[in-house]
Amino acid sequence: MITKLPKQVESRLAEFRDKWVRIGLSTERVQREEVESAMAKVYAGVGKPRPRHVIMLRSPREVILAVALLRSKSAEFENSAQVSDQVIAQVRAQVRAQVSDQVIAQVSD
Repeated sequence: MITKLPKQVESRLAEFRDKWVRIGLSTERVQREEVESAMAKVYAGVGKPRPRHVIMLRSPREVILAVALLRSKSAEFENSAQVSDQVIAQVRAQVRAQVSDQVIAQVSD
């Protein structure tokens, strides 16, 4: 268990924070191939099969709207809870994979 950061990491915390805030606030388009590759690594890493369908949305705002729409139409769709859960899980996996790859690349440099 790590209880204290190495000095070289601790001295760069502000740099890491600024980088990830910048990434989190970015409105640049993601590269679908990179996202799918990162997702494959995440699913493989936890021993789960990749989803059959991947829904790519342009922003967190679109994700929120899509989930809200799916939930509001739940009476019309037999499996809407599964679909909205899958959307949320996919988005979470995409973001986690992308951030994970970028963190690993940054720390490895």
